[in-house]
Amino acid sequence: MKTKKQQNQAIARILNNLQDQTYECEGLDQRGVASLIENQTQRLYRLQETFEYSEPESVRSIDDFQLKFDNHTYFIDVKTHDKDRDFSMPNLISTERLYKLYQDPNITFGIAIVDYRQFLNSSSKQITNTKYIPIENISWESLSIQNLGHGQIQITNLNKNIKLFNGTRQRWMNQFTVEMIKYHDKLEAKLQERKTKWIERSAKELLTSC
Repeated sequence: MKTKKQQNQAIARILNNLQDQTYECEGLDQRGVASLIENQTQRLYRLQETFEYSEPESVRSIDDFQLKFDNHTYFIDVKTHDKDRDFSMPNLISTERLYKLYQDPNITFGIAIVDYRQFLNSSSKQITNTKYIPIENISWESLSIQNLGHGQIQITNLNKNIKLFNGTRQRWMNQFTVEMIKYHDKLEAKLQERKTKWIERSAKELLTSC
């Protein structure tokens, strides 16, 4: 596997081994089901021999596990998706952390998406589809930046097909900057609106007290 494209394809092939697997989930809530599937995904990659596997460094790590091949490291974030629910908008990564991470060209932040739904009328869940995709391959039409900390990148709606970005990683990063500028413009306008509202609420009192 000489190219990153081939390495990404290998990661996707490994993930695809979860396809059609069924897991008993009696008594588990959505978070419990997600944890079970995440653990099965980690186990799958831990047992493979193509990449060097390692666990995240801390509970605050951006990844669920890391894969290394030669000098390239893949930070893998597992996202489970309940197809029986109408809406899904998962958080991916802080904008600031992604920017700092991507200063190293030998690092890729990849998302392993695992779709599942209820199996027949039982308490079991079946994996219906898997997709592995580096974040820079996702079009900004399918991503959002939410007001959390420095900004949080999210997939806008996992129930819709994820549109792919047509361009290089550097072009994606350039668009990332454009999206951040638009995000801050909207944030500044919203903050100014809130500030004005508070001033207008107590304008007379503020004038007489000054």
